[in-house]
Amino acid sequence: MPETVDLRSPESTKISFAASAFAASFRALINEVMRVHAGSRTNACVNEPFADRGSAIGIYYKRFDHQMRMIGVSKQQSLRREGLHLYLNDHLAGSVAAIEMVDNLIEHHPEDRFTKFFRNLRSEIHADQETLRDLIKKSGAEESAIRKAGAWLAEKFGRTKFGDADNTVALLQALEGLALGITGKRLLWRSLKTISENFPEFQGTDFSALEHRAEDQFKGIENLRLEIAREAFRT
Repeated sequence: MPETVDLRSPESTKISFAASAFAASFRALINEVMRVHAGSRTNACVNEPFADRGSAIGIYYKRFDHQMRMIGVSKQQSLRREGLHLYLNDHLAGSVAAIEMVDNLIEHHPEDRFTKFFRNLRSEIHADQETLRDLIKKSGAEESAIRKAGAWLAEKFGRTKFGDADNTVALLQALEGLALGITGKRLLWRSLKTISENFPEFQGTDFSALEHRAEDQFKGIENLRLEIAREAFRT
């Protein structure tokens, strides 16, 4: 099985530059041969055999030039695909942090008026997370353990701030963090809907419904956030 090449590696960059330089030199050589051949067609008896070779070289040149152009296109597509994979994994990491934060809120508000809202919210975020995992898999990417671990650690450090059930300011800040995350998720679904026509693996996913659900999640959090803000800063 052929060994894969990391297009970002220094070795790959050197190969790319070398290939480009070779292609330029080869084009110059072929152009010169064709120029000389074109200027020598008056002496057919001498140049007729060379004319055949020139024609063969011209065909080979066209094929070679096409292959070099396709290598450049393939590299650009590979880099864009890699960027898409990073983009999806960043949003997956955000969903990991969001679920951890909601779990923390449920833990510290087990029997109050917020419990049902947080449990429903967690269920929906989890469903969105599974959809995103499926899209990552369909795109040919792998989940980034590093990104998910970073999100998990960031949320763990935030627990000391949001863990006090009696601290309404901390709850207000937690809700604002969730609101920002859900806004980002809504934009994610909208972006994927926009590019889905170029990615067959994304077709069939109802991104409009996902975006509308994110909007409803934001509205629910915003209503609760304003309620908590009034309680936190009432005089």
